[in-house]
Amino acid sequence: MSSYDYAELIETLLREGRFASYGEIASALRLSEESLKASLADFGRNLPDLCKFQLLAWGGTGSLEEAIRIVEQDGGMEGVPSKHLDPSTGSIRWVDALDSLKDSVGFSEDRELAEYLGIPPSTLSDFRRGKAEVNPRIKLRILDHLGFHRLASGIEFLLKDEMAAASKRLRLRQARKIANKRRVDEL
Repeated sequence: MSSYDYAELIETLLREGRFASYGEIASALRLSEESLKASLADFGRNLPDLCKFQLLAWGGTGSLEEAIRIVEQDGGMEGVPSKHLDPSTGSIRWVDALDSLKDSVGFSEDRELAEYLGIPPSTLSDFRRGKAEVNPRIKLRILDHLGFHRLASGIEFLLKDEMAAASKRLRLRQARKIANKRRVDEL
């Protein structure tokens, strides 16, 4: 049995008017209506992982990490190694995933990996040292390597992650500005 109620999620999407029918949802998922209903009757066990990701995206799941956790609990995502997930947060360890990509492609040097990714070696070095965040384009290459061969659903989650990260950076900058202004006012 799935740990997530995909049937309830679909009912919510229908109630909210985001879709008119099961057939429309099935078509958007590139499934037959019969196949969708059969998968839901089986508690979502046989629903393809990419369909689960798409449903979770439509349902407003907050992040890629959260969606991975949900689908992983369903026993899915056999091709996505959990060794790239931080067990305490469920976040993807992007540098570990980069190393896996480097090994699987057969590169011995970071310079080769950087060229493959289309970035300067200094940027890859910054990723490794934590001085820069892995950008969305590189994350997409990593997701492809991890088994997200149809990246449409992965893109939706990454965009949500990037928006959340940008919002957090903005709040931190604003807090620093306020703190600095208070210090100046106190002088």
